[in-house]
Amino acid sequence: MATTYKYIKIHEEELAKCMKCGNCRSICPVFEVENEETMVARGKLRLVEALLNQEINLSSILIDRIYNCLNCGVCLRSCPGNVDASKIIISARCEIAKEDLLPQLFKEQRENIIKDGNPFGEKRSERVLGNIQKTNIKKSKNLYFIGCSNSYVSKEIPQSVQKILKTINYGFVTLGNLENCCGEPLNQMGENDLYKKLINENRSLFKNLGIESIFTSCAKCFKNLKENYSSEFEILHTSQLFYKLICQNKFKFKPYPQKVIYFDGCNIGRRGGVFEEPRSVLRKVPELKLLEFNSHHQDSLCCGGPFMDSYCDLAENIAVKRIEGAIKKEADLIITSCPTCFANLKKGVLKAGLNIGILDLPVFLSEVIQ
Repeated sequence: MATTYKYIKIHEEELAKCMKCGNCRSICPVFEVENEETMVARGKLRLVEALLNQEINLSSILIDRIYNCLNCGVCLRSCPGNVDASKIIISARCEIAKEDLLPQLFKEQRENIIKDGNPFGEKRSERVLGNIQKTNIKKSKNLYFIGCSNSYVSKEIPQSVQKILKTINYGFVTLGNLENCCGEPLNQMGENDLYKKLINENRSLFKNLGIESIFTSCAKCFKNLKENYSSEFEILHTSQLFYKLICQNKFKFKPYPQKVIYFDGCNIGRRGGVFEEPRSVLRKVPELKLLEFNSHHQDSLCCGGPFMDSYCDLAENIAVKRIEGAIKKEADLIITSCPTCFANLKKGVLKAGLNIGILDLPVFLSEVIQ
């Protein structure tokens, strides 16, 4: 019996709308570095279409090409047919997961999430900001959802958030070892059923604890929380929370007489719709000159961060492109609001040997707050 590819079939009509015009070639960060047709939306959609039509099989080469996509969504900005290639690529990944053909890296990350609540396989007990027990969580209805990357990789970000909010005695709780992965890595690898299961488990946990408002400094978590929980909880990125508090005159900042360029990460920006709050926060810092990349806001180009584990060299090479863009603007510092962007841009700076600083927004604010 022939495989029906039920996940791709859902998007069959949209898949057919691809005009094969190649506009996506001019805007794809992967194609910018690799210049290879199967690494741009047009080429990938042709492969998915051939798979659906039983012209090709789920070979290892095809699987590699399906995962060799940042899923940043910028190709939609240049598509005259308004084809959401990212959505179709995810559907193809669901077919791969359904057939148990995930690349080994993603199999390991999946098992780590199931076992330890994070893709890195780290112990729950080692999540930052301590282990807050259930009996103490009800002290506040504001939850700081730290996320896996911030808990284990970019710990300076949640530590900075805690430092900033402590200065004004802002009440919040963290989940400690009760916190699970938000589920976005499962979504991106195509593990649809596990993803939905984890979403429901997290939703039950938040409700049982009486949480009303959730804020996070992880762009990936923010995108996922906003998509799945915003009808039941207030969902904020920390940049939005900081802006609200600054508008209430809660903070004062020391002068920072440098040129700063803000980088719109895909998940907080194009996916999450947060553009102005982080910029407005930076404009409140005296003497700071705020710059923009040539491509910014909805047209911002991905830093390559989603490839940090799977295609490391490509991730760094894409980051170098973004850093070179900042250098051309004569920026002294790149600020982002995403731990993945923060980490990958730092790697890009080291690879290129360029002289420019990289900071995540809370880390920067913790340094200039009075």
